[in-house]
Amino acid sequence: MCGVQAADIRDLKQKSKIVSVEIELESVPGIETYEIEVRQPGVKKPINFQQKDSVFVLNLDVGNYSMRTRMKTKVEVGPWTDWVSVVAPPEEVVLNPTSFKYYANKKEKFVPIVLNWGFANGAEKYRIWFEKIIPNAPPGTVTKIKKIETVDNFYIAKMPEGDYKIGVQSISKNNIASNVVYYNDLYSVQQSVLPKIVLKKGDDDSYTWEKSPNADVKVELYKKAFFASDYERISTEVSRFSNWKVPPDLRPGEYKIEFQFTSDSVRSGEIEVIKFVRRPDEKDFAEAKK
Repeated sequence: MCGVQAADIRDLKQKSKIVSVEIELESVPGIETYEIEVRQPGVKKPINFQQKDSVFVLNLDVGNYSMRTRMKTKVEVGPWTDWVSVVAPPEEVVLNPTSFKYYANKKEKFVPIVLNWGFANGAEKYRIWFEKIIPNAPPGTVTKIKKIETVDNFYIAKMPEGDYKIGVQSISKNNIASNVVYYNDLYSVQQSVLPKIVLKKGDDDSYTWEKSPNADVKVELYKKAFFASDYERISTEVSRFSNWKVPPDLRPGEYKIEFQFTSDSVRSGEIEVIKFVRRPDEKDFAEAKK
């Protein structure tokens, strides 16, 4: 038993040059037949189409043509119009559904985005348009545009961080292009960011949190002397656990703790800040007298 391979199907689709071109003539009362003649450059014998409806759907090979029309009633044949140019472009592509949001880690400068679409009749290749969106750009700013061509119905684009408008058009063998069909949303490439840590305080000066996959927790402790203006960092810890306790032997002063999810591969999450005060007690006054 033999079958048609995927590559064969692709070749057959790419070699299909016939496309549909819609021509709408003026609808006139009393007309029995509308007639169109189409010819290609260098070909003497035109192709003739006749029908009762004023809207024609012509199946033609992709290319440039000349066209003329006339109308017939039951008793009279009208004159031919002058020849005018008409183009039979390749079909527009049909874009396949895709994801629009992508995330890069710290070590990645580019993220692969897989674009794909259905093969279009009359297309020998496809042109992909990449337009980078410039945020808050003033009016008249020239947008950076890049284009890539491929004979396949897919393309893996390696994109840096940013937002992009992406479209695809069909190109025929004689370089006739279809309209550009754009994806219905912007492609967004962003740096992966860990979430903000959510803390729960215990009764014993401890803090707990739910662990984030592949992330540690950085805990930095700062102290500010009473009436001072700035905090000074006094310790930094990186914890793989899900809890941390305030040291019990802290001297009097104002304190600040910063908790943050951190990782070697993903951008650190937002910092959660806890502030508290250690007030002097009798023991501190006794030590101060010595």
